[in-house]
Order: sequence, then C-alpha cells, then structure tokens
Amino acid sequence: MSMKTDDYSYCQVIGITDRGLKRAANEDWLGERKTPNGWVAVVCDGMGGHVGGAAASHIAVEAILDFLSSEYFEDPRIAIGRAIDTANAAIQRKAMREPELQGMGSTCVLLIVRDGKVYIGHVGDSRIYLIRDHRIHQLTKDHSYVQMLVDMGEITPEQAEHHPRKNEITNALGIPQMQPATVMQNPIDPQAGDCFLLCSDGLSGMVDAKTIEHVVSQQMQLSAPDRAAKLVEKAKEGGGLDNITVQLVEFGATPVIASADETPVTRKWWFWTMLVVLICAIAAFACVFLFGGEKDENQAETAAMPAVKTEQTINLGYLKPQSDTVLLLSINTGNSDTSTVIFRDANNGYQNSIENVAWRNVHYDNGKISVNYDAMPVNGKINGVVRVANKNVKAFSFKFESADCIYTIEVDVDYPQPKPAVAPNSKPSDKKKETPASSRSHRVGKKPAEKDIAQEIDTIVQKGDSVIQKAVPVGQKADSAVSSLPRDSVATAPALPTDTLSSKKH
Repeated sequence: MSMKTDDYSYCQVIGITDRGLKRAANEDWLGERKTPNGWVAVVCDGMGGHVGGAAASHIAVEAILDFLSSEYFEDPRIAIGRAIDTANAAIQRKAMREPELQGMGSTCVLLIVRDGKVYIGHVGDSRIYLIRDHRIHQLTKDHSYVQMLVDMGEITPEQAEHHPRKNEITNALGIPQMQPATVMQNPIDPQAGDCFLLCSDGLSGMVDAKTIEHVVSQQMQLSAPDRAAKLVEKAKEGGGLDNITVQLVEFGATPVIASADETPVTRKWWFWTMLVVLICAIAAFACVFLFGGEKDENQAETAAMPAVKTEQTINLGYLKPQSDTVLLLSINTGNSDTSTVIFRDANNGYQNSIENVAWRNVHYDNGKISVNYDAMPVNGKINGVVRVANKNVKAFSFKFESADCIYTIEVDVDYPQPKPAVAPNSKPSDKKKETPASSRSHRVGKKPAEKDIAQEIDTIVQKGDSVIQKAVPVGQKADSAVSSLPRDSVATAPALPTDTLSSKKH
C-alpha cells in the first residue's frame, strides 16, 4: 500500500447550509475533511420528519468522513461506494435502536480530490455540477421518479423541472432496499478556474442552471464564500421552499501531480535505469577526455559553462492602491506558452511590460498578496489583478520567469491615510468611503489545449455512470416491493418497471 502526500494548495472547499424560508428545521448537512483517501466533500439531504431528517443527514456525513479517515483504498471509486454503504448501515442501526426515527433516510453526493483528479458518487436527487469556462455541466443524474420518465422519453427535462412528482426519489440512504451508489467510473482532470458545486435540491429546485452558472462564474468579482452565499439568496428569492445547502470545490490552479499509474516498482525501475545511463555517460565523457586529443581551451570552457538565467529587478516604488487592488495585469497569451505581460498600478500612474514570459510561472507570497486572473483568455488576453491580503503589509515582491531571465517585481504599498476627524464647524466630505473588494487567492496554471468540454463531460457521464458492486445485506431480498418514506403517501407509478423503488422526499 502506498499513499501520496498532497497539500491541496491548488484548490479550496467552501460550504454553507441554510434552513430556507418555509421549513421549520434544517434537515440538510455537509462536511469536508482531508483523509488518507483524499480531500472529501459531502452533502446530504435528510428526510423522515424534522427530527428524523436532520438525524439521518448528520449520521450520513459523519459516517462517511470517519470511514474514509480510518481506511485507505487504492481505488477512490471503491472508497466512495464503501463509504456510502457504511452511511446507509449507520442510519439503519440508529433507526432500529430508536423506533421514533423509523423511516428516516437521506440523499448523498460525495466528491473526492485525490492525486490531482476528481472522483464523484451519489444517491438520490442531490446534485454535483461542474462550472468550467463560464459553462455549467450537470455531472450526476437524479435517482427520481421524473428522471425515470425522462429516460423513458415520457417527458422532457424541462417538463421534469415543473412536474408535480419531482420530489419523489427512487433511491436513498437508510431504506432497506437501497441500491448501490452511482459512482462515475472515469475521474475528471480539473483545470485552473474549475468549480465543482455540490448542492441539495433546495438550490437546484429553486434556481435554474443558467443563474447558477452566472453566479459561480463571478470569480473575479466575488470570493468563493460570497458566491456560495449569493446562491443561497437566489434560492430564497425563488421561494426558499426547502433547506438550501451549497458546497464549492474550486481549483485556483491546474494540479500537477505524478501519474496515478506510477507505483513503487515503476519508480524503482526508473531509478536503476537512469543510474545505468548516468554511469555510461560518465564513462563516455572520461574516454573522450583521456583519449580524444587536444581541444581548444576556450571552446572547452564555453562548453562546460552551464546556461544561467539573468535576473532583473523592477522596483515600482510606492503605489497607492484603489481599495486593496495594487496592480493590474494584462497578459497577451498569443498561441504559445510564452506571452507579454503588461502591468500597471491601479491608478494608472506606472506601466511596464515583460516580453516572452511563461505566464503560468508566477511566484508570490500567498500570505501577503493574491493574484486573481481570468480563467479564459478574452481576445488573446488574460486580465488579472494583484491584491494585498493583509493591510499591515507595507511591501512585497513577486516574480515572472521567462526563458532566459527571472524578473522580480518589488512593490512598496502606500495605503491612503484614514480621514482626519471632522471639525465641528467644517463641512463633511461628500466622498463615499471605499470598501475593500473581496479577493480570492488564485495560483496561475497552464491553460490546456481547447476542447469541447460539453462533449467530454457528456461522454464521461454516459460511460461513467457505472456502479460499484454492492452485496445485498444478509436476510434482505432485492425484491420488487414498492415502499415509501413516511412524509407523504406515494401512488404506484403507471407504466414503470415493477422493481422500481419510489420514495416521497418532501
């Protein structure tokens, strides 16, 4: 067994849950934890009454996080299936010990970031979306009655959003006939700027996909916590009929991690191979040196000189930031990895540029400043801003690295002094107080080759919606009985397979 260490500096996880406007209690719950199996994010939507629903979602989240923290799996997909099975069993045990909780259950969406890849699985109608390059993609397919009608061609996806039975789900944690979790077989390779959204139907049922896409894509204007809060507000504006839970897993850079296929055996094989090659190279050099005859000394010295990058320091002096914005960056990407970087202070009082810069190589002190940038070039340019994360910082520096030079940009920050107290007889100023803009730390990642992400995601969903095989519990038959959770009664669905499990969620 081998576990790779990862500091997950390329991503962040932000979550928020809200009771909504109509529910007496919040039956949703969420959680996240760095575990031996990766960074785990989970959202659960409970059902079975105010007490039972809240208990089920809390039990499910804690059971999943504890399970993934205690046991390591080589395959994250198997880890997802086993974790959800464990949560299902935990809810059933609790219901057996406390009869008043009989009938409680929960949906679940689970995401794991591991080795620079994203793995997902789910049960019920909570969802996971991917927002990439200002376009939204639904990665999960609801386990619901209306989704079955869509799959059979009886109704359209648009009709499903307004169907009177849209809240009836066909699979959930805690019920005896729970089917195995749907686990996406092919992991997703995240890119800089990607944002994965985990949510309960309190969001997806109240806010349309285009609005979600627009809010989550406001990365330059709003921080991740602010965008999560804005999604909750949009759900309330749409009626707030259910509990609302939002969790964002956002990538500030494209992960660069060793391939998951690399094993200790392959690493050892490569080590010995490279060692043999090195020994052969040393032997060949010794032969040439000893028996190769005379050689021009200047030529030998030139050949022996290693290529050294020059270093250049550009000091911008004192800059007065507008709010917390210090520098504005305009990066002309062109058609290659190198580009021209134009930077100026926020008041346009200074401007300079650097040619042939590998723009992905930006080094800075994350504790002092943050570099925010557009994930998608606009007209061949990437626009960005440099912000100070700590108002006590008086100076900082960061670097751009080109093919032959390392540029160090030094900045001294001259913050505007606070207003003096207004004298009793003086006229108050009409100038509005400046409010620092929200900022979010981004690391710059290499922009991959353009491709049709919609087609890629559709292919992944179609091919990858396979399930990890799950054994049927002892004494339990995978029969065709139709049961319902005790919130409301459920009529038998016409023209559906007899082995359908239909549960009324709300």
